[in-house]
Amino acid sequence: MLEIGPGRGILTRALCESADTVIALEVDPHLVGYLNETLTCSNLNLRHSDALRFAYDTLPDRTVVVANLPYYISTPLLFTLLEATNRISRMILMLQAEVAERIVATPNTDGYGILSVLTQYRADAKIAFRVSKNCFRPRPD
Repeated sequence: MLEIGPGRGILTRALCESADTVIALEVDPHLVGYLNETLTCSNLNLRHSDALRFAYDTLPDRTVVVANLPYYISTPLLFTLLEATNRISRMILMLQAEVAERIVATPNTDGYGILSVLTQYRADAKIAFRVSKNCFRPRPD
């Protein structure tokens, strides 16, 4: 399992309980320090790393990717992840609604474009559910 952006590790703990190995990429050095102090998962491989620069070709085959992607990196990171689908068997991504809608857009609709085409060529994309902005701290605008 690969988690992009473990933050304060709430989901990471649950992933460690269900996966053989969890690789967690965190770009914020303060959060890496916090996670090193607070997470005691023996199967966690925490890396201070930028997900946009990570070598996805080093992942084990059939890796599952889990991430809550910020808007500003979601499109470039999706393109990077789609290039690594030979190693990635599944992606469970939380995205801003507008990005998710563009991913699943159909031809002849406003949101249809390069992101839709490339994603749908490499993956079976669908919106599973929506999450209220009240579930986040700080609450997004």
